[in-house]
Amino acid sequence: MPRTKKSYYKPKWESEINKNYSEEEIKRLADEMLEWINSTDSEVKSTNFWLNDFAVSKKLVPKQIFLFCSKSEYFNVIYEICRLVQESKLLKMALYKEVNATPAVFILKSIIGTGDNDKPADMESAKQQIEEMFE
Repeated sequence: MPRTKKSYYKPKWESEINKNYSEEEIKRLADEMLEWINSTDSEVKSTNFWLNDFAVSKKLVPKQIFLFCSKSEYFNVIYEICRLVQESKLLKMALYKEVNATPAVFILKSIIGTGDNDKPADMESAKQQIEEMFE
């Protein structure tokens, strides 16, 4: 009876996906994220506005991002700054009609939390929500 060779397959991305990041690497990742979203290259500027694209390029999932936020205060602050930049870029793109405003509005509602379930109780709170978005 002939022996069959056992083949051991190592998944291609396993080392990147299951990587344990040191505190220094988490801080470096935060710096890269901020540089990425603040990119001033005119060609890149129009595409570097969605943080999920950065995460995918680094093979990160939301669970890892939130873990980094809890592990490192530095990463948490930089991530919040990046989210603000993301919101600002989306808002400006919608206002200046650089993109179709409808999808941008839905994305902003999702990010900011002003979807249909968050209807203001009165006009004063609606006015306050709008003013907060433009601060």
